[in-house]
Amino acid sequence: MNKPPAFQFYPKDWFDYKVMRMSYEAQGVYIRILSHMWKDSEDMCSFPKNVKSVCKILGISTRKWTKIYNELQKHHDPIFIENEHRFISKRLQGEAIKLMQYRELASKGGKKSAVKRWGIKGKGTYKGGNKGTGKGRVTLQSSSSSSTSSSNNILKEYIILSKLLGESILKRSPNDFYVKKAKKNGWVKWAENIRKMVEEDGCSLKEIEKVIEWCQGDSFWKTNVRSTAKLRLQFGQLMDKMKNKYQQEDKFEEAKRLCEEEKNEQG
Repeated sequence: MNKPPAFQFYPKDWFDYKVMRMSYEAQGVYIRILSHMWKDSEDMCSFPKNVKSVCKILGISTRKWTKIYNELQKHHDPIFIENEHRFISKRLQGEAIKLMQYRELASKGGKKSAVKRWGIKGKGTYKGGNKGTGKGRVTLQSSSSSSTSSSNNILKEYIILSKLLGESILKRSPNDFYVKKAKKNGWVKWAENIRKMVEEDGCSLKEIEKVIEWCQGDSFWKTNVRSTAKLRLQFGQLMDKMKNKYQQEDKFEEAKRLCEEEKNEQG
């Protein structure tokens, strides 16, 4: 993805109590970390957690970083999410999701505009030519520079899972107002619930995918799970129901196999 040079800066976010409780020195380090996250990381929202790397990037001593870290990541109320290797800014993560979806929608809009104007179907953007003059050609050239593989951008996975659920619902209910609204907005709000399931609830992307596919094929749950918010709320119960269903099917198949073997022996 070609990164934009800046992210939105909201004064009300800066005056949040988590920022205001810091010393001016820690506030300066905080905005510098945000800048490095946006500029240097592939996901535009994370920063290395290794102390040596942090001190080298920020140009401060280990002792100084320890003091500032305690201000940033105040006990029970940290400003960053932490995993094993990285600090993650929820604030910038939201900006990155919105940016990715804006570019996707803009790309689709550009393609539709080119097709409507030039009468040519294809992928990409219009490159040169004049309609009906015989001079030059109208071609649509694919562009991959604005996309990032899912393995390098976890944010894309949240969108994919949101679309998986949303499109499954729309197949049954094409006029569902809330799902259509979520789709129109690029699934951004739905993706936020998926993010919470992964980063706050400890669910894996594979588990979420399996549960979505299972519940949308179940006669009862497909009518009750119609958003990622409801998916998150019911996820524990859905996991249990899915596992029990599969276990029953396995037992049924085993019993069926034993019956077939018995018949063959008697025959």
